[in-house]
Amino acid sequence: MSINLFKLSRSFFAEKPVDIIVGIFLLMDSPIKGKFVASPEEILIADTLILTSLIKLLISPGVEKNITPTFLEYFLRKEISKKFPQDGIIGEEFKKRKTKNGFSWVIDPIDGTRSFIIGSPTWSNLISISYNNEPILGLVNFPTLKKYYITGTNNNSYLVENNKFKKLKVIKSNSLNNSKIAGNFFGWLTLDEQKKISKLTKLMRYPCSDALSYCQLCEGKLNVVLQCYNKIWDIHPMITLIKNAGGHITTWKGKDPKVGGSIIASSSKELHNKILKMLKPVA
Repeated sequence: MSINLFKLSRSFFAEKPVDIIVGIFLLMDSPIKGKFVASPEEILIADTLILTSLIKLLISPGVEKNITPTFLEYFLRKEISKKFPQDGIIGEEFKKRKTKNGFSWVIDPIDGTRSFIIGSPTWSNLISISYNNEPILGLVNFPTLKKYYITGTNNNSYLVENNKFKKLKVIKSNSLNNSKIAGNFFGWLTLDEQKKISKLTKLMRYPCSDALSYCQLCEGKLNVVLQCYNKIWDIHPMITLIKNAGGHITTWKGKDPKVGGSIIASSSKELHNKILKMLKPVA
């Protein structure tokens, strides 16, 4: 059933123009998640359809011009609460709402606020779903770039652009010198701390563009992404996206990234361990 639902979502959204999709989330009823859905897996796939409809709403004409983080999160919370009143909600702008059924939505209404302020197109909307505190679905939407990244069925991740689904897969690399490493420590690590990992900083030759860099890792355009002090809403959508694409993601201490903190994502386990070793002086 999950495969059929996913195919349904692909064909449905490929056929419908954005102006028709704008109201889909508001019209979508709970039977998808209730009467016609029995297993937890099918519930997750139904939620994926909800996420996809949300994305279409977020990139609809006129929305982007008037968007603010507070308004956007308020809107998402309101609509999620209508459809899924038992689900918890964790977001950057408002207090946490506890879950009553194990499911929680984690929301960062605008990731890359500074990019958003100056008109850079790399800002995004981040939404994920967790079950019993484990991230299980992720969505990274780039309204200005008109594309989004989403976890799908069968442990796959996808880039969706121009109504086309592209399966994501990292490009394995074990060599530090040949790897494309992106990171940004400015404003987070002191100069003295950066000196302690100078061998690593010399290898960081690519810019880090918030969530987009993690997505580029999934596409095979980067091999390593390093970021400091992520909140859970910054990183939860990335966890399943990266793992499904074949990548590895932990904190700088090698711990589970779901708690947030300083994060490393890599395209191979061997490369990941090499970077972790280099980060030890500041982890």
